[in-house]
Amino acid sequence: MMKSSKKHRWFASQVAHMLSVSSETATYIFATPRASLTSPTLLIRQALLTVTREISRLDNEALTKLDTVLKDTKGDGILQNRIDKHAHHFLLQEIATERKRRIDAKRESERRLLQQLIDKKFELKHAERALELTRSQATGTMSAFRAENLLQATFARYRPQELAETYGNKDFDMEFVLAYQRHAFYTESTLRAIELDMKEKIGPSAAGAKIAEIVAKETHDRWEDLRKRREFIVNVLEENKMTQKIIEI
Repeated sequence: MMKSSKKHRWFASQVAHMLSVSSETATYIFATPRASLTSPTLLIRQALLTVTREISRLDNEALTKLDTVLKDTKGDGILQNRIDKHAHHFLLQEIATERKRRIDAKRESERRLLQQLIDKKFELKHAERALELTRSQATGTMSAFRAENLLQATFARYRPQELAETYGNKDFDMEFVLAYQRHAFYTESTLRAIELDMKEKIGPSAAGAKIAEIVAKETHDRWEDLRKRREFIVNVLEENKMTQKIIEI
């Protein structure tokens, strides 16, 4: 059993090494498991991966600050000297690689969001504009959900039948609707805010905020009604159970 276990560890070390080291040293085979743990190439590689991992954890603001510090040749050098100058070039390359990875990931995410809307039969030009208009002002990210709600409130052709029956088949300008959606959020709430503003002339911000409050109260009242109905049913069932026990006695 001991011999089999040692053999297993030896083969495991070979696999770990072959998968971990660079191509120029990948042909070197260790004789013992211990050797794989003390391999200079493997130890340095793991150390560098730790640096890469830490850079990937930085948010965009911190990444920009680090990039600025490493490139600053006119400063007092206090921040730059925290990192050995010989490592600056390597770190700048890692920052550039991480930025490219984030840009590529963002583009792929936005491509998928656009495809989601196209799959739901939204016109390409409408989908593209809605995604751009509803981009988060805080993070810059797009949302297919926000875009879909904007398109349904803007164009009658995209509106669900029940909403078309309630709010009509009138089309609006997308940016006009956006001013209400930023406060009302959902398709129906946005349409309600537009109707309210047409009556009260209080502006998109006030109308959207007022409808959002009304919808929140309506939702609370609905849940409260469901809670009371459930409580009533539970009480009835418990009373019936008690009555059944009395009959049995």
